[in-house]
Amino acid sequence: MDLTTLDSRLYLHLDYSRTVGIGKVQPRIQVTLKARTAQAVEVARGQLIVSLSLNNELLGTSPLTFIGPISTSDTYVVFDIAVNRHALQYLQEHMQGSSLFLSLGLSGLMWVRSVAPPDASQIRNPVGFDDGTPVPVDSARASGGMMIPLARSDVYTQILEPTGFGRYILMELPVPPVPDPSQWRTAIEHLEKADEQWTLGYDAGVFAECHAALESATFAAGENDQRELLAKIEDTRKRDALNLLVQKTKVYLDSGRHASKQAGSEQQGKFAVDHQDAEFARAQTRFLVAYLAKLLTGRKNE
Repeated sequence: MDLTTLDSRLYLHLDYSRTVGIGKVQPRIQVTLKARTAQAVEVARGQLIVSLSLNNELLGTSPLTFIGPISTSDTYVVFDIAVNRHALQYLQEHMQGSSLFLSLGLSGLMWVRSVAPPDASQIRNPVGFDDGTPVPVDSARASGGMMIPLARSDVYTQILEPTGFGRYILMELPVPPVPDPSQWRTAIEHLEKADEQWTLGYDAGVFAECHAALESATFAAGENDQRELLAKIEDTRKRDALNLLVQKTKVYLDSGRHASKQAGSEQQGKFAVDHQDAEFARAQTRFLVAYLAKLLTGRKNE
């Protein structure tokens, strides 16, 4: 991200470095940037307001005062943004796909001054500032802020866990070379749609997509039913137990796809679900789909 004056003179360039969560009592999201100035320019100090947003929702904001100088050599600048539990909950609930993008905004003043290096005569188009010129900072006006890409696993392990917002078990889903790859992709797509439904708060929709994902995974190898797939398990007791688990999970997911109705109606036997139920359904389905994928390819230890 480039910071410029109102008349478009570049004075500071910022590169993203890392993001972590710190503090369990007063949680903060700490963002580190790498800063360097334009040639013949030095940032003496700054008084800034730093904001962090997700999907145009403000997660937190904090003041920052720093004493430079920041010069043409790389300097790391650390921003501590205070966040509350509601912001962390919002972050956790709005994980879609494999990553998300936070938006970092800066506003305030930086005091910039010109410096004369030994080879100043060789600098093209030098940027001139009076000694300690206060320069307004408004990243939203200049570039819309800095977009910070974060992988799903990093959000859980580097932000949510360090701030005491639960502990997470992450399980990657292998995509095996099955006879019908499109069928397996369908299972993955249903899992992604389940994530979207969960984020939007459509809990019954989560159950519907999880049910479809498990059905697609069961038949991903072209098996006629799940018993043929599970026949790869030699131990009969284990095979029967797993078959029962998959069957009961399908019944559970199917029953939660519809709102509960009065006795005697076509929906009898179904039940209403809430966000906690949907979270369990997502986790259970992911574990079963991942297990079935490894069963298909014989990859037991991956």
